[in-house]
Amino acid sequence: MLSVLGVILGSCYRDTSTITGRLVGADGRPLALAHVHLIDAMRPIPGSFEQVLVAERIQRDGTFRISTNETGPFVLRFTAVGHRTLCVPLAIETHMNLSLDAQLAIAVPESIQSEMLVLTTSDRGATIQRAYLVKQMNGTFRADLPSTGDSVMYTIPLGEPDSRSTTLLGATASRYELTSQAEYSGILPVENGHATIEYRIPSQPVLSDATCRFEDAHSTPALFAQIRNSHAQFLAFSDSSLMRHLRTGKSFDSFAYPWLEKADSLMRTAALNPEGLIKDELRLEALQCYLRAHIPIGDNRLRALVFSIPNTSLAWVYHGTLALATQKLPGGGAAYFESIVERHPWRPFAAWLLFYQCAGAKQVRDDRTIKNTIARLTNEFGNTDIAHKAQEFYAPRAVIQIGAPLPEFAFASADDPIKVFTNAAFRGHYLLIIFWNTWCSPCVGEMPSLHRMHDKYAQVGLKILSVALRNEPYQLNRFRQMRWPMPWSVAFVPEANVSSVAIRFAAVTPKHILVDPKGDVLMIDSLLYGSELDSTLAHLLVKKQ
Repeated sequence: MLSVLGVILGSCYRDTSTITGRLVGADGRPLALAHVHLIDAMRPIPGSFEQVLVAERIQRDGTFRISTNETGPFVLRFTAVGHRTLCVPLAIETHMNLSLDAQLAIAVPESIQSEMLVLTTSDRGATIQRAYLVKQMNGTFRADLPSTGDSVMYTIPLGEPDSRSTTLLGATASRYELTSQAEYSGILPVENGHATIEYRIPSQPVLSDATCRFEDAHSTPALFAQIRNSHAQFLAFSDSSLMRHLRTGKSFDSFAYPWLEKADSLMRTAALNPEGLIKDELRLEALQCYLRAHIPIGDNRLRALVFSIPNTSLAWVYHGTLALATQKLPGGGAAYFESIVERHPWRPFAAWLLFYQCAGAKQVRDDRTIKNTIARLTNEFGNTDIAHKAQEFYAPRAVIQIGAPLPEFAFASADDPIKVFTNAAFRGHYLLIIFWNTWCSPCVGEMPSLHRMHDKYAQVGLKILSVALRNEPYQLNRFRQMRWPMPWSVAFVPEANVSSVAIRFAAVTPKHILVDPKGDVLMIDSLLYGSELDSTLAHLLVKKQ
């Protein structure tokens, strides 16, 4: 009997991964309301949400236990009222039991000014209303929220990179509720037609960073998480350093960062590790740094580096569109990329790559590749959302025509929604109009190039208008404060108008349209990205001077 039970238990263990541990807040104590989410590490495509595989509420004593019968590239995300989200990369190649403890950092707005934005909803209505926490003489912040309902639900955007909204610790709330996968709202009762929020900034020291400790610090998942988080911090410091550099008035091209030294260091560390996931991750981080150091993709070092990484490695998923760059490697790059699509064990990643292959083909107006890739997505991945999205976003359309006038537009300014950008405002200038949004990776990846073009050509007649689809002004302002300043015209399209704009302008994200001084379409996508955009603008704007 015992031997039979042992076989059953052993089988369960082999087919399931169990993750246990304890989560506490910045003060070291269990939290009022907290959750753990197991998420697919693959970034969502535009217009879709991340895939949450498991979501559980943390117990009152802070303990948690979740299980999955899947293996693959995951992210373990911890969320709680009044605390910053903590994401832990969790690559599980074979089923195992894992134990880890985590402590969250308190959520404090990035910059405390005279007022803070509050987003409110009355009686669970669909309309989001804006209010402000205004600083009082005694140092507290206060907001008076008129309402005809019985209660008001509110959140406070933190103004941090990639952050969600939450209810701040110390802010008035009768109770809390998880209102999205990582956002917490406070609930306030309404009395005499009003609800009142009060908030005081914590005066005692709090953790500046969250922590996560695996019970077995030498396990592959623990080492992988440590390496990934270290690299993420390096990238984040690069972004913040660049922002500080630009704010001093210095040019983009004068910014220097030790990408090459970091890449060489990662390669030395990789050489000390045996073949496996850790070595793959270190090599991919090195590849990313080499590319940011502007090492040409055809360099022999990069070619040897890429071909040394197994096409089936889970590490590829964590680096997203980096796999697309391998197509440009001379001497087998296209075949190597195809082998990733064909053989990668995480099949959603293969579909994701094909989706973004369509995006790349759209940039150069390669309708044949788009058609073939969409057909492949449909054939291999059936009636899936990603196949439908590829058809919706990238199928060739002939809505706007080169040589014809750009359709009339009136886009609201992200800086001042009362102000409207129209065609007439840009007549007499070359206009680069860009459709984008903050969660579109290729769009965000174009920011350094666009900033260079702005600095280089604004004085000789170039205007840039970035038009955000499905972003609210507060999201755009947060992005510009924390990710990229975008010192050109920025507009947004309300959700209700996105469909009509998408039809009139064939507006997918990203989409670049160059308009001549008369208002006629000069180019669409082709030659309007990266170094090709520089060459195009130099020909148009510099040669005629």
